[in-house]
Amino acid sequence: MTILQEILPACIAEFGGDLVLDNEESYISDFCHDEQMILWVFILDRLSTDRDEMWGDISFSRTGPDTMEYTEVRWYDPHTQTKHIVCNAKHVFCLTTNVPLAYNTIF
Repeated sequence: MTILQEILPACIAEFGGDLVLDNEESYISDFCHDEQMILWVFILDRLSTDRDEMWGDISFSRTGPDTMEYTEVRWYDPHTQTKHIVCNAKHVFCLTTNVPLAYNTIF
């Protein structure tokens, strides 16, 4: 969980500047150690990234509603133009098995 601890504070610090909340919703994951788990998904969009390059630059999910532990973070690095995904193996194998419908989406 080191990457979650490093990436999320940096992302949240930018919130209100170059990052805006793009979408927020709950999701029931079947890919958990405990049958099904309700996850809260937040997608942030970096305004300086062109929409044709990436729709939604950062997404993260948390368990809910009680523990609110991070389960996954996905982010797009505009400098290397690569996507990254890190899962918290304590809770989930993967947030979803669905592949993004377009090459330029983070979730």
